[in-house]
Amino acid sequence: AASMRPELSKVKHFIVIGNKLEGMESYEWLVSKYPPTELETKLSEDDIISISYTGGTTGLPKGVMLTHKNIEASIINIVMSSGATRDDILLSLFPHFSHPTVMTLVTYFYMGCTYVSIEKFDSERSLEIIQKERVTTLWLAPAMVTSLLEYRDIDKYDLSSLHTIIYIGSPIAAEVSKKAIK
Repeated sequence: AASMRPELSKVKHFIVIGNKLEGMESYEWLVSKYPPTELETKLSEDDIISISYTGGTTGLPKGVMLTHKNIEASIINIVMSSGATRDDILLSLFPHFSHPTVMTLVTYFYMGCTYVSIEKFDSERSLEIIQKERVTTLWLAPAMVTSLLEYRDIDKYDLSSLHTIIYIGSPIAAEVSKKAIK
């Protein structure tokens, strides 16, 4: 950081942990300037915690105001409907910015589960990860389910750890669902 400092003209504060360097502030010193007590904050279950945007499938995306109570209810619903336990290993194949993915991740983190991530959906890579990491739960779209089931070498992968497939985004064909369950 010290050697890059001349190139970082817009950075106003450099904070270091450990030995203080010239022109940089000590993290420990900054922390010591403030009392260690928590600020008193009063939250209501009806307070808005975030604004998530819809997928925009029927027009422009819309901002949906979510309260603490909404988030808690979503967590409870996902746990109850998926049967999530702390022993689960989740592989979500959706982008991390989508609201359903965020809620699923929050739920599985709340339960103390393991989360495995890949940069983008790829059938072969997904099957490799399911086998290697002993994934128990998949979160994906029906088109991804179809892609995995139609992968030419699917039989060479041990998928016996899987017990839950959660899909969203569109309906799933009955024959695809039956094949996925099998």
